[in-house]
Amino acid sequence: MIEKRKVILAISGGLIGDDLRVEDIREIAKALISLLKKDFVVIATVGGGGRARNYIKIAKELGASEIMCDMIGIDVTRINARLLIAALGSYAHPEPIDSYGDAINIADRGKIVVMCGNHPGHTTDAVAATMAEYCNADLLIVLTPVGGIYDKDPEKFKDAKKLDRISFKDLAKFAIEKDARCAGERFVIDSLAAKIIQRSKIKTIFIGPKDLKKLSLIVKGKEKVGTVVR
Repeated sequence: MIEKRKVILAISGGLIGDDLRVEDIREIAKALISLLKKDFVVIATVGGGGRARNYIKIAKELGASEIMCDMIGIDVTRINARLLIAALGSYAHPEPIDSYGDAINIADRGKIVVMCGNHPGHTTDAVAATMAEYCNADLLIVLTPVGGIYDKDPEKFKDAKKLDRISFKDLAKFAIEKDARCAGERFVIDSLAAKIIQRSKIKTIFIGPKDLKKLSLIVKGKEKVGTVVR
């Protein structure tokens, strides 16, 4: 029996819960279903995005501790995960999963698994990287609004240049330099996720929403987009 290839996707919460556009969520769901139909094992994580940051900002003003803010962020990732599960319908396991063992066991039975945050202090990028390491995934896809890693923030600098390729070592260095280390802060990938990717040498590709229609080709290595880490 040939073992199915495993693909883990880390989906930015901003692409699910910030503007709450039904068609955007459906497009993500269609891309995941296309992978499942091509016989891949598919596990996705969903972040909290701007909605989580807004809740956390209010919580901090009310005097909440960092760990309480982390728990609020986790709750928002669970809500965003449920939105994606709704779009996936019968192709998905009906509940968000926070256990790595449960996730791979369910995914191996032919369902798309959507994971949420599972530990205070860990982003859902870290959850995705850990899941990829846990199940020895063939590929980790990071879906971000900007579609790759840039030499500087493309939302602030018009002359920012996208990097087509970056090493594991440079990704970890980049993440450490940008890591804000506080609940609700915004960055492309956090240092913990980058370190897990580096130590496990997980092939990782950062892509954007416009690349979703080509997701099957990207996973098969037939389409070059975004930023490749390897």
